[in-house]
Amino acid sequence: DASIKMLQKTIQQNEIQLSVNKNKLLPELNLVSSFDISGTDQAFASSFDRLSGGDFYNWTVGLQFKYQIGNNEATHRYKNQIYTLDQKKIELQQRALEIQQEILSLVEELNKIREELLMRTEITKVAIAKLENEKKKLELGNSVLQFVIQFEEDVEESEMSAMRTLLNYYKTQIMLKQKLGLLYKEFIGQ
Repeated sequence: DASIKMLQKTIQQNEIQLSVNKNKLLPELNLVSSFDISGTDQAFASSFDRLSGGDFYNWTVGLQFKYQIGNNEATHRYKNQIYTLDQKKIELQQRALEIQQEILSLVEELNKIREELLMRTEITKVAIAKLENEKKKLELGNSVLQFVIQFEEDVEESEMSAMRTLLNYYKTQIMLKQKLGLLYKEFIGQ
């Protein structure tokens, strides 16, 4: 199901964004340094000579600590990201429940169709028995061909109805297997 994959992808992205927003709440500690060479004199040529001579070095090294007091924007983003992530997880759980409900409905449908199939099989058996009985009557001269033909049509209709029910049973089984495969693939077999 494409909606499940999209939700899972969105959750992964939201988890990454959540950790980014959480990191923005933390203070910063940076190592800073600078280095420069300068040459000083009244004339440009002399300044340049002093620069290349390397007599005037200047360098600094230090640690810089930053902590934003009342970092409301980052706090708001972080809390908003938690809310968004929770919503997406709830959506995913709801979709899983929907699939489970669809599976339960298909199982119920399969049970109903199985009962109908058993009933249609029994009806077909009765129709065949009536046909055989009517054929015997015809052989003995106690029936007419029209009744035998009517019973043959009844048997054919009963068999066709049983076949349609069986086909419906197989279709429902396939749908159930697809849903079970989806449930396993998307939620259990990760």
